[in-house]
Amino acid sequence: MKNTSKILYLTILMLHINIAISQDYWEILNTPHGLNLSSIVVNPNGVIYIGLSYNSGGGVLKSSDDGLTWANAGLSNLGIMSITTPSNDTIYAGSDYVYRSINDGDSWEIISPLLDPITLFVRDNTNLYVGIWGGIFKSESIGSNWEQVLQLENTEVVNSIVEDIINGILYAGTINFIGGGGVYRSVNGGNTWEHIGLIDNYVSSLALNSSGDLFAGTRGNQDTGNGGVFVLPTGQSEWINVNNEELVTSMIINSEDKIYIGCSTLDWYWGGVRCSLDNGQTWEDISTESMHDKDIERLILGPEEHLYALAFNSTTPLYKSINSTITSMHDHPVQKGLITYNFPNPFKDETTIYFSFPSNISFDAKITVYNSVGRQIEKMNFPKHLKNEQSIMFNSTNLPGGIYYYELSVGGIRTFRKMVLQK
Repeated sequence: MKNTSKILYLTILMLHINIAISQDYWEILNTPHGLNLSSIVVNPNGVIYIGLSYNSGGGVLKSSDDGLTWANAGLSNLGIMSITTPSNDTIYAGSDYVYRSINDGDSWEIISPLLDPITLFVRDNTNLYVGIWGGIFKSESIGSNWEQVLQLENTEVVNSIVEDIINGILYAGTINFIGGGGVYRSVNGGNTWEHIGLIDNYVSSLALNSSGDLFAGTRGNQDTGNGGVFVLPTGQSEWINVNNEELVTSMIINSEDKIYIGCSTLDWYWGGVRCSLDNGQTWEDISTESMHDKDIERLILGPEEHLYALAFNSTTPLYKSINSTITSMHDHPVQKGLITYNFPNPFKDETTIYFSFPSNISFDAKITVYNSVGRQIEKMNFPKHLKNEQSIMFNSTNLPGGIYYYELSVGGIRTFRKMVLQK
């Protein structure tokens, strides 16, 4: 009896400790009271754009002071299902049609008559992909001309489009509630697609880690009802289920390969946010207590990799992690692999890339910088040093602003990171 009481006491104590830690993880951002948010994006300068649902009057709002104040950014009376911003002033929004603003929301133009676009994805600032009920359309001319590149049943919706930058592969996740759906892949820029698995799983979100492993979040299965997380390791053809205890509605992976999933409260499940630091093998609930009854339908990372969580139909719809999701290089056990980060990030002209590798590695190090479409920008080679912690200044004076990636390679081991150049 004493042992039972002790176990119960320890269980309650651990629950309270976990809740206390989670409470310190998030802050609630101020949003206009009573409005339902349906989409969110943060541009490289940290400006937040939120799309409002139709039943809240629709439109786009923006905040440049972390949610303290909001300004109207257009498209009033239109429900905004999706929104993305590839640069500081250009915004794409999906409503009844696809809209674009090149002046930070002061004015908008219709660039596609596609009805009810669900997913927007911009590749190298010129190729635009729109996922709808029934397939994917592509424009190579920023909306002047369109071609349907993936045709599906009108009961199947494209929820997510992501790109493996290094290998130039596109992936799309879909849901078909009457059976079918899953994940599709394109190796030629989205011109043709092939189905690669997870049929009958309701794929809500996709994300890639720095090794090219593809993760899929599912909000259920037609036969079993269970949702969860699956991973397709790079170069493999078989999906591995690493979590079957959640209904996953959103997913994001940061530059240190930490996986975050937003969860639904449907049936007996809890909502909120979970995190994995080991490629999905174990998961931690990082939700506040108030998050457990909310559907976290959108997760995004800001320019300094703070985590934003958007809850649908909620009186407290927008959360932000108090700290960046990136930790210092010196907080990691460097004996287990390569560690790299750059500071500052975002940066304007110069940033310092710091890297570290296990002391038992005696190979030369190489850093390669790529632009957002995987083209090599610069290669830097470093002979073996006595110290295994190094740094190098990267000068971007002649480069345009945008997202860049850099690869650290030492003795056949590689790691990738993302950096944001602001001009």
